[in-house]
Amino acid sequence: MEQNFKKAVIITGPRFQDHEYIYPYYRLQEAGFKLDIATKNKETVLGDFGTPAVATMDTADLKNADFDLIVLPGGAKALEKVRQEKVVIDFLKEMHDKKRIIAGVCHGPQLMISAGILKGKRATAYYSIKDDIRNAGAEYVDAPRERLRGPLCGPIREPARSASKGTSGSQSSFNRGTLIVAFVMGPFAPRLRCFLSRRMII
Repeated sequence: MEQNFKKAVIITGPRFQDHEYIYPYYRLQEAGFKLDIATKNKETVLGDFGTPAVATMDTADLKNADFDLIVLPGGAKALEKVRQEKVVIDFLKEMHDKKRIIAGVCHGPQLMISAGILKGKRATAYYSIKDDIRNAGAEYVDAPRERLRGPLCGPIREPARSASKGTSGSQSSFNRGTLIVAFVMGPFAPRLRCFLSRRMII
């Protein structure tokens, strides 16, 4: 990974989708990121299957100068709560304006919709919110993976198949100004083994 992409934050809330939190949590640290977990009031929250997300910071303390990458795990119940936090929505807007990377899994794009940063973009997400994406002014894309220049969305629908298309090393690092929305099928972590991996982003 490039040296200037070393600070990341996962923003989540109660009843997040466990596997969509677990994999980025370990993968980002493996890639050398300094990782924070932000929740309201710095509370430890549990996923739908009981996985704890131990917060390292309060969402009220999020500052755009502190991070290069945001990850928004899915979980419809979690997103219903988190998208009501004005501090989070304002943070996403600031990060988008600074052309930082915003990655969302499954229902994660709901936060991007609330922040108003999907208009005019190509985006993907869990199929049940495709109308929300369209109503936000984005083009809903139902495809295994997509990557474009500028603030955009790059879905992952079948990670195992996508892996064969990638490469390793610095060429596969994130480009500044890329907005990624990941759409993952299936309830188990093995389906996510390529999410945020060096081989996924090419």
